[in-house]
Amino acid sequence: MTGAAALVLYGKLPIPGQVKTRLAPRLGNRGAAALAEAFLRDAAEAYAELDGIVPVVAAGPDPSNSFWPTTFPAPWRIEPQGDGDLGERLRRAFRREFRSFPRVMAVGADHPSLPLDRLARFAAESDAVWPARDGGYAAILLSRSPRALELFDEIPWSTARVLDETAARARRAGISLTLYPETYDVDEPPDLDRLRRDLRERDRRAPGFPRHSWEALSRFDPAECRG
Repeated sequence: MTGAAALVLYGKLPIPGQVKTRLAPRLGNRGAAALAEAFLRDAAEAYAELDGIVPVVAAGPDPSNSFWPTTFPAPWRIEPQGDGDLGERLRRAFRREFRSFPRVMAVGADHPSLPLDRLARFAAESDAVWPARDGGYAAILLSRSPRALELFDEIPWSTARVLDETAARARRAGISLTLYPETYDVDEPPDLDRLRRDLRERDRRAPGFPRHSWEALSRFDPAECRG
């Protein structure tokens, strides 16, 4: 597939007590927010390097906060997420970006382990989805078509049925989704150990290595980070 694609990263201001709250029992509110910020900084650096990609951050809840232009300078474009459930926010972003791009990709900020080379291949697909272990997906890419936005309708978000329901809607819409190997979110305390093991086995000099996330993990002593 040729032609530029928009990559929309969904991010939330890393405010203690408001992000990654399920990690707080292990890291504390400040530690959880610091890790969320590290995820965003890694994404800001890595995704801007992808060829043929125009990076957009869907910023919530306050897109005017100075954190966004500081962390996501050009070539990033900052757009508000807006209100509504995830389906409404995805539809809004895809509809907007389809006005300028033939393909649009959405990725969450909970996946610092996505390898950059594999993400580049994903970004070159026509229609694709990257499953997550929890039954959702880490990323979705769609080509502009009359029925593309139907994939966000009436999906039971935040359940283990997200991927299955999305795939079913794609079949009904005549959209053939390329399925990528399963990855994982970093939402629960056991995910921290999985991420640490994953990153420990990688070449830290490789392009796209999530150095901010690795450094944040290395600073945390789970037995002490509770404040």
